[in-house]
Amino acid sequence: MPQLQYLGIEYCQLLRALPDYVLAAPLQALGIRGCPILRKRYSCRKEEMGEDWQKISHIPKIYLHVW
Repeated sequence: MPQLQYLGIEYCQLLRALPDYVLAAPLQALGIRGCPILRKRYSCRKEEMGEDWQKISHIPKIYLHVW
């Protein structure tokens, strides 16, 4: 996906991780809403740093919505 710049994922409650080929795309923005497992894995909060935060930390705009 060499041209993918924005990825929005909504209400995929059982989605456990993003594929590496998606994370290698030149994303400028990533939005995750209603995906509790993804939100936990990719969280950047100091008190709850997600195990996979480093995989998305290069993306300029990241939106992790709780609900």
